[in-house]
Amino acid sequence: MKVYRDIIYFNADKIQSILAQLNKGIVESLIETKERSHEVEGAAKTSKVLELFGLPISAEGNYRYNNTKGLQEEKVLHDFALTELLKTLPCKDVSKLDRSQLGRNDRVFVKVKGKLSIYDYRDLKDTLEKVGAVENLIKSGEQSNDLNDFTEFIGSVYSDLITIEIRNQKEINFIGAVNSDFLRETMRNMIYKYGSKPLGDWEMICQITKMPKNRSENLEDMFRDFGEGINTENLGKEKSFERVLNEILKEFSKINDMFASVSYPNIAVEPIAVYQEVNIKK
Repeated sequence: MKVYRDIIYFNADKIQSILAQLNKGIVESLIETKERSHEVEGAAKTSKVLELFGLPISAEGNYRYNNTKGLQEEKVLHDFALTELLKTLPCKDVSKLDRSQLGRNDRVFVKVKGKLSIYDYRDLKDTLEKVGAVENLIKSGEQSNDLNDFTEFIGSVYSDLITIEIRNQKEINFIGAVNSDFLRETMRNMIYKYGSKPLGDWEMICQITKMPKNRSENLEDMFRDFGEGINTENLGKEKSFERVLNEILKEFSKINDMFASVSYPNIAVEPIAVYQEVNIKK
């Protein structure tokens, strides 16, 4: 039985960096422009990764490559790179582990298999604006201020955020923000094909970035305590306005922590590749 990987997210920059470093720095320079052209120079000690990236090697072992790949060719390259990554990168399988079994190594590479959810906050904001416009027409120009305020809040706090979440067998959520440039398709196409909660088990190769601690305070407590960290007496003695602003920004950063970061018991990750394995019968 053969296995086909349906890839929906592939962080090419991260994977190229990992493969280059784990293969003893074979690729010394790799620059990807917005036009998706590649230029690489260096000395090749082995052809393993170079062949993976499609780099021609001279008889002396030097290489230079400049090529603008089409989208389809790039996707094929990604498929080979993912296979190489899975063979090369030492990943801890956390699909069946609970939080207490993960240890305290925040930067470890892991593979998690489970139920996938995709959250597009940018699309939520656009949808809310359209709902507001429809409501405005129905109610003859009377649009809800609450809806307007909520739409503005989503736009300012979450902006163009897209996150991917995989829940493992112990119901631990591994959540990470993704770069839309590395999605294999547009969000609208993906949600049209799979829905926001695609069926079946999906796998994610990722790097843990933060394991939030269990805090006793809830959102109401945090709002009530907001501003207490600012020592107004000391601010009045400051001679630099920059230091005053920094103290205020530190306090306002708590708002971002409340709404725009991963909270306990969930685990924050940097997604590297997300895919579903499909068994193909002969």
